[in-house]
Amino acid sequence: MTAEELASALGGKRSGNGYAAKCPAHDDRDPSLTITQDAGRVLVHCHAKCSQDAVIAALKQMGLDIFGGEKHRQSQSTKDYIYQNDAGEDCLKVIRQDLPGGKKRFFQQRREKGGWVNGACESAAYLYRSWKEAEEVILVEGEKCADEVVKHGLLATTTPGGAKSWRPRFAKYFRDKIVTILPDNDEPGRSYARAALLDLKEVAKQVRIVSLPGLKEAEDIFDWFAKGNNKGQLLSLIAKARPEESSWGDVVPLEEFPAASIPVNLCPPVLANFIAAVASATETPPELAMTMTLGALARATSGKVQVETERGHYEWSVLYLLCVLPSGNRKTSILNEAKNPLEKWERRKFIEMEPEIKIALVKKKNEEALLKKLRNKLGGKEANDAELLKKIEEIEANLTVVPKGPKLLAADITPERLTTFMAEQNEQVGLFSDEGGMFDTFGGRYSNGLPNLDLFLKGYDGSSVRVERQSGTSVHLRCPLITTAVCPQPSVLEALTKKPEFRSRGLLARFLYTVPVSPLGSRTGKVQPIPDGIRKHYEDMIHEILDIELPVIDERPIPIRLKLSPEAYAIWKEHWHDIEKKLGIDGEFELMTDWGSKLPAATARIAALFHVAENYQQIRQNVVISPQTMCNAVLLTNALHVHARKAFHLMSADPNFENAKHVLRWLRREKKSSFTQRECHKALQSRFPKVDPLKAALQLLEDRNYVKRVEREKVPHRPSDPFAVNPEAYG
Repeated sequence: MTAEELASALGGKRSGNGYAAKCPAHDDRDPSLTITQDAGRVLVHCHAKCSQDAVIAALKQMGLDIFGGEKHRQSQSTKDYIYQNDAGEDCLKVIRQDLPGGKKRFFQQRREKGGWVNGACESAAYLYRSWKEAEEVILVEGEKCADEVVKHGLLATTTPGGAKSWRPRFAKYFRDKIVTILPDNDEPGRSYARAALLDLKEVAKQVRIVSLPGLKEAEDIFDWFAKGNNKGQLLSLIAKARPEESSWGDVVPLEEFPAASIPVNLCPPVLANFIAAVASATETPPELAMTMTLGALARATSGKVQVETERGHYEWSVLYLLCVLPSGNRKTSILNEAKNPLEKWERRKFIEMEPEIKIALVKKKNEEALLKKLRNKLGGKEANDAELLKKIEEIEANLTVVPKGPKLLAADITPERLTTFMAEQNEQVGLFSDEGGMFDTFGGRYSNGLPNLDLFLKGYDGSSVRVERQSGTSVHLRCPLITTAVCPQPSVLEALTKKPEFRSRGLLARFLYTVPVSPLGSRTGKVQPIPDGIRKHYEDMIHEILDIELPVIDERPIPIRLKLSPEAYAIWKEHWHDIEKKLGIDGEFELMTDWGSKLPAATARIAALFHVAENYQQIRQNVVISPQTMCNAVLLTNALHVHARKAFHLMSADPNFENAKHVLRWLRREKKSSFTQRECHKALQSRFPKVDPLKAALQLLEDRNYVKRVEREKVPHRPSDPFAVNPEAYG
């Protein structure tokens, strides 16, 4: 009888690769019986959990014999393998059916309400046979193999489901045991062994994999014993096998600086709330929002606030900030959120000044027209040139100056234009960018590759600078102040190694760095918008600070000067001494003394910004920085230490290290216990268009005991280097 004939007899219909009909073993209203045909055999399965024997018996009562006669049925033998739970109760039955032609099929049934029903126990962690009290056990693939090992006087177990059945949850049963894994002689068997090894090494006392000699492809321990081998020979092989746990050396970490989150809650509430809301709304690291937000606050206070650290020594409140993140992390959105209050204030001020600007423009045009008319008269027959020149000089000396609207920020700007820009804007500017183009500009993009850093260096502490322009004129800035907040990609920092002047002249030492972990690949898409109240509080603070008007003496604004309370000064001084120790030989900052030596001053600047954010509505009356504010600033800058080390490491990193880290992230993401070079290259081809850089990265991982090459299998096609992965690589 064929599947089609049986379906027709039951009134069934075609469904997929088989047929669907009503099951004769129960009162079936909706067709729940699947009928298929495999190698001439008719197979039936009831989805309402009737056993196969019940279905076959019901078909027989109807005169339908799917086996085509008793002789054919007898050629199929079955064997049941019973698994027990921790309480010693039968819970899972694996049914092996040996079919004609050497083929086999497996079915699983689980125990429910005293009987067996079709289906596996997906969440179960049951292992075959009772062996859990033993000190040593052999792990094989398949119940038939386990029974054969036991028949020879050894303890053995397996997992239900074949070569792909190993799960990490099984490992707990092997804790503190000596485990020998006997893989089947095929790739699925070896994959099963490697998967088990990866988890067992974490819990077992000792683990070894023993490959049995003399086996043909796909043969196993059952076949090995059938060839005349015995228990003694197996024990000898096990004794000679080296435990896998001793084959790995200690991993030498690639990540020299562990990822450390910045505790943004150390910031005043108006900043901390805004930073947290922006980070949450965009699923971005809070360090990115903190960089841009502190930058916006520093720009708002630029030229308005100083802090006295030692008697007579003042630090301005400007900062140079840099957050390193790869593309795709919504850097532009965060930058726009942070600088939006600055741009709103610019627009408001321009609207207020617009009538004055229009009147001045008309006045200047009239003066320029009059000058042109007077110049045209020079040399005329009736002209008095001396009198005309005197009048021209008088008008030019008093030519109307059109007021410029305030511009707090500049984007891509050349060093020469920056000088003019700052001269027009009270000698101050904010350089904000979601990329790193400014490094190219100041590194000599427009000056034949010669870095032009003078103004950038002077703008950190307000040192006077005179710039000679190509036109022959000069611009003198008495107190230039630059605030910088940029978020370049890692490759930009790596490229800075080609501009040694950036480090040697102290520019890179002026930056505070954050190098957060990119969330790309782990974002959920579940976000909440920034609450209007939080955004408005931040905006109002920035606007009130920008609206502060300073007294002017000798054409120079007099800033608000903050002081440290005695307790705050003691905290800051202790911080200074702590940094000083780290600058010495074998100290944390031994290789970055340029950066570390500027850190105490940067801490004082952050404390000043925190104080302003806490007291912006009474900043003129409250000029004393509290111990708590200074303590928060110290804790924040202490958290920046590891980020600075990571940043400087990026600026001097060997490309092989970054490539090796990329491969390691892939291994961890895919949870690989083994792989081939070809497999790795195919998965990471966007990073490694050519194979040579990948080979160098794999060699570095091997040198540091993350992976190791294993013996190639003999295959008809071109082989690829196989690697095993050290379980400690996932630690």
